[in-house]
Amino acid sequence: MNQAAATRADEKMILAGDIGGTNTRFGLFRHECDRPESVATEIYGSSSLSSLEEGIERFLQEHPARISAACFGVAGPVIKGVCHVTNLPWVVSEARIRERFAFEQATLVNDLLAIAHAIEILTADDLMVLQAAEGDPDGNVAILAPGTGLGVGFLFNIQGAMHPVASQGGHVDFAPTTDLEISLLQTLRKKFARVSLERVASGAGMLEIYRTLRATRQDQGSCGDAIDVSDTSSPQEITRRAVEYGDPLCVETVRLFLRIIGSAAGNLILMSMATKGLYLAGGVLPHVAPLIREGLLLEALLDKGRFRDLLLRVPVYVILNQQTGLLGAARLAVKSLNLRR
Repeated sequence: MNQAAATRADEKMILAGDIGGTNTRFGLFRHECDRPESVATEIYGSSSLSSLEEGIERFLQEHPARISAACFGVAGPVIKGVCHVTNLPWVVSEARIRERFAFEQATLVNDLLAIAHAIEILTADDLMVLQAAEGDPDGNVAILAPGTGLGVGFLFNIQGAMHPVASQGGHVDFAPTTDLEISLLQTLRKKFARVSLERVASGAGMLEIYRTLRATRQDQGSCGDAIDVSDTSSPQEITRRAVEYGDPLCVETVRLFLRIIGSAAGNLILMSMATKGLYLAGGVLPHVAPLIREGLLLEALLDKGRFRDLLLRVPVYVILNQQTGLLGAARLAVKSLNLRR
């Protein structure tokens, strides 16, 4: 038995999970400090698992440990300890997990609630600064997370204490602001009964943008070397070709995607008075950092007429640390232990 495994056998650990439509992450953490210390992590393709229970069992077989508490952030609404995962055919039950694995403490939360619990312990190394601003210490915080789907969360400032709140804000209506976005909406209305923001501001949404732009270029006879969008890895291929090769159609796709994200982020700040800060999370944006730095996303965020000056005073960050959801879930698990003492 190696030293790390021996350490896990001798002490109780926190088990954290971050379950998304594409990836399912698990981690073991020590919980002596405010920022839980990562001991072991794994990433599994969500489609390779039949259930969250299968993922937990697989992870604990690879990393045996005594678990003091567990917490899992899941991409979907959690109601009375149960979640029908939005972009997976899973029904996850907090009680069922607790019973199957004999965990003394197990908590199921929305994935954005988990991320919100990690915001206060992120460091400069975890973030890319899009807009350096002082912010309002008495304001709220908003989180927008484009990944397989689109997550939205908040930290509301109540008498100086920050209170994380989950939401299903990614499923509000898509509100186009340019002629190109109106054309995109008109195209998608032929395909979907309702076009939510998630339909365009997510990995799947990036595919829809690409398809729409490609069809336009084909009509104009200027499509070029188009990607096969039946491939489920196509969002990653689009971002790779945009960043590494400057593929014109992929670059145009990502730029439109970033404008839509920016506009939605500005709306989110205004709706929640998130004057303390906006955090952009999720798995998509770190891969397109060079295009983000062009400024299209930030300019779309600021393009709110009379409220531009207010938005200029809000710090804006991209979260680069892809373990943020795990950190937040681990922190929640620690808090659940402390409440029992």
